[in-house]
Amino acid sequence: MIINFKFKISNSQAGITLVEIVVVIFIIGLLLMILASGFPEMQRQFSLSRATYKFAQDLRKTQDLALSGYTAISNVKGYGVYVDLSQPKQYIIYADRGNGDQKYNVFNSNTCANETNIQNDCIMEKIDLSKDSPGVIIDSLYNVSSNYVSINFNPPNPTVSISDLAVGQDLQQYDRAGIELALEADPASQRTIYIWMSGLIQAQ
Repeated sequence: MIINFKFKISNSQAGITLVEIVVVIFIIGLLLMILASGFPEMQRQFSLSRATYKFAQDLRKTQDLALSGYTAISNVKGYGVYVDLSQPKQYIIYADRGNGDQKYNVFNSNTCANETNIQNDCIMEKIDLSKDSPGVIIDSLYNVSSNYVSINFNPPNPTVSISDLAVGQDLQQYDRAGIELALEADPASQRTIYIWMSGLIQAQ
């Protein structure tokens, strides 16, 4: 018994029509427009996250300096970070010298390279947010009763001192402070760095 199989080969070649090409180009263009319209906002949010992370890292750096007993600067009693809301685009990393009052003395300070008066607190670094993270500002302080705050770490433990820490209803000081960063164009977009009296530093 012989069975014959026959295969039919079609000579027709199906191609892509002009309409299909136009539709694909339109969809790709639409997706690119959506992506481009959201890119500036994504960039701002990334800048805010980066500034928050760096601020927390700078706090940990000063904490580590106190823990390690860093002595390259003379007459140092501790290290810390100073924030003043009247200058929302910068903060200062300082060395607490002189009487070791565990806070930054604005009117008695100089750069650490200037050793003319070792009783004065000295500025180790001034962080400019407008250069490092454009569009980001220090918006407010949490659990702080003034418009400025010093977060100070004193060796050897190191112990934490927070200037002007607010008092609760039970007349006890709060156990943490917060520094709130925000986008200048959108103050509702906020990130907060919390500093506990126990020494814990957390960015949220």
